[in-house]
Amino acid sequence: AELVFDNRRCSQPSDKSAVVEADAFVGVGSGGGQTLLWQFRWVATPEQIHGPFDSLSMHGWVTQGCFAEERAAEIRQCDAKNEPLERCWHRWDAVSFELYI
Repeated sequence: AELVFDNRRCSQPSDKSAVVEADAFVGVGSGGGQTLLWQFRWVATPEQIHGPFDSLSMHGWVTQGCFAEERAAEIRQCDAKNEPLERCWHRWDAVSFELYI
């Protein structure tokens, strides 16, 4: 059996815009309409905690290489007030943010 890939662009129906506002994705996939938020700290300066950030932002930073072995960070879930929802921290490369967007 031969496997054939058909690589074509998808065309939008004329009654729909090809542009989607980013706000339309906030909270998608988190259930209940609540956005999952994260905080991080650099391993080099653990006393400074940054956040809260949504999963889309965190995924973007991981994809862009903002976190790396030479710029290692630790991540955990938090609420909108940047209060931790977990006691433990996770390595930046151990969290799959794409699962939450």
